[in-house]
Amino acid sequence: MLAEMGDRTFELGDVAKDDYISLILSDRLIGLVGGSLTQCSPECASCAFEPHCGSDPVYHHATQADPVGIKPLSEFCARQKAILRLLIELLEDSPEDGAVLCRWISQ
Repeated sequence: MLAEMGDRTFELGDVAKDDYISLILSDRLIGLVGGSLTQCSPECASCAFEPHCGSDPVYHHATQADPVGIKPLSEFCARQKAILRLLIELLEDSPEDGAVLCRWISQ
C-alpha cells in the first residue's frame, strides 16, 4: 500500500531483473531487519514484555516516519502491552480462562 502511494521505502529491487541473493542480502533489507529487532530497540530492550512482543516496521514508518519508531508514542506498543497484560491477568486471576489459554498453547 505504501508503494501504491509512492513510498518505496520497503522496495528491495526488481524480481524480474535482480537475483534472489542480491535482493535478500541488500543493504536495505539488512537495515530494515536490523532495525526491527526489538532486543536492540530503544525502550524495548528493557521492557518486560519484549520476549513476547514484536515489531512492526511498516506501521512505525507510516505513523512516525521511522521503521523503529518511538515506542512510548506508538499505538502498536500500547496495544501489544495491553494484550499481554490481559493474558497475564487471565492466567493469574481466572482459572477457567487460564485453562483454555493453556490448552491453546499446548496444541
